[in-house]
Amino acid sequence: MNLRTGFYIFCSVIMIFVMVSCLDGDETETIIPIDAQISSFYVSHDSITALDSVVFSIDHFKGLIYNHDSLRYGVAVNEKVIAGFATSAYAVVDITHAEDGDSTIISSGDSLDLRTPAKLRVYAYSGVTKTYEVRLNIHQVDPDSIRYWQIANDESILNADEVKVVYFSQKFYAFTKNNGSPEPVKVFSSTDAVNWLQEASSGLSADINVNEIRNSGQGLYAVTTDGRLYRSVDATTWQAVTTPYPVEAFFGYMAQSPTQEAGYALLVVKEGQNIPTFTADFSTWSYGTEVSPDFPVNDYSSVNYNKMMLDRITVIGGKNAAGSSQNAVWSTSNGTYWAKLTDKKIGLFPVMEGYNAFNYNGVIYLLNGRMEDGSYNRVTYISKDGGTTWQPAERKTYLPDDYTERYGASLVVDKDHYQYIIGGRRDEPLKEVWKGILNKLSF
Repeated sequence: MNLRTGFYIFCSVIMIFVMVSCLDGDETETIIPIDAQISSFYVSHDSITALDSVVFSIDHFKGLIYNHDSLRYGVAVNEKVIAGFATSAYAVVDITHAEDGDSTIISSGDSLDLRTPAKLRVYAYSGVTKTYEVRLNIHQVDPDSIRYWQIANDESILNADEVKVVYFSQKFYAFTKNNGSPEPVKVFSSTDAVNWLQEASSGLSADINVNEIRNSGQGLYAVTTDGRLYRSVDATTWQAVTTPYPVEAFFGYMAQSPTQEAGYALLVVKEGQNIPTFTADFSTWSYGTEVSPDFPVNDYSSVNYNKMMLDRITVIGGKNAAGSSQNAVWSTSNGTYWAKLTDKKIGLFPVMEGYNAFNYNGVIYLLNGRMEDGSYNRVTYISKDGGTTWQPAERKTYLPDDYTERYGASLVVDKDHYQYIIGGRRDEPLKEVWKGILNKLSF
């Protein structure tokens, strides 16, 4: 049946309506409905159970019938489905098949091929017609895979000996330092991690440990090589924080909970011992007992992880006071007591340096890094229980084949869930910026 079929259908319907009206004579009043809209729509199939939960939206203005929430990746709809719909009692519906343009009258409960978009035309006895395009949306990418792509490959600010990038107040800030240089640390800002502008800054002297600058609470924090702590609320102006003892490491901020006071976790050197410390406001201090010799003091990754209504700081790997790289994981909910979560008898990631660990969609990911034998890590590791057990992730979350393995990169996640891998080193600095996202977070 060709495209003129719809016109013939419409004319036939009108003729039947007129004949019925004439037979009624003057005994009844005929009201011609003008509604040519589809008011509801659903599909079903005995062997495709995923269709049972599909909810269709009807956009009368654009003439679209579609499922806003796409079916999960991998659902195959290779057969005709049963289409159910509601229209005016005085309307006739036909369907145009995209592949040949033919039209066929259908009723609710008839089969419909939705492997390609189909057009439904509704004919009301009043002469009004309306056309809808029906789309069955199915995710075309795996929602649990991570896409990475390079967005820059020659960033001059990444030439420095030390580079640390943080995401703060919805902007990227890069702190750069050249070893042996008397110049203070330089600060650059960017809205896209590609175009950078140097900022006027103060308070960042050359003895700041750039790699340990951290975004915690409402500010940025940095520790100097001789144990002084600095804070900034705008990333450019830094001021010293008075502490009772030299600070060995600054781990981060824990939010308030029903059983926990908000505050900061640090490691201070008190009477020659590394002591875990908590402070709510840098005026009152609580101390624990000396940490284990294998406890990390630098080159670690610190993440916040909420479990059982407690905000926790979890420190992953790093080097101990003797400079030995570790692959243990430690966690605290009060700053003064740290529990070692990992056991060498259960799944762990390898001993390496300069990797990135971060909390992403409720899972801790670990990637990049240089191994003890000098090779570079290519595997992505994950922990779904807050850092206690680790396993290689599925390959669909790995970095792409054309990505150069590295260590010492900055990895930040922005407000829209995009990951940014910025810089890093091999024999020389890598001046690249990579961007990635878990597909389900982009839908």
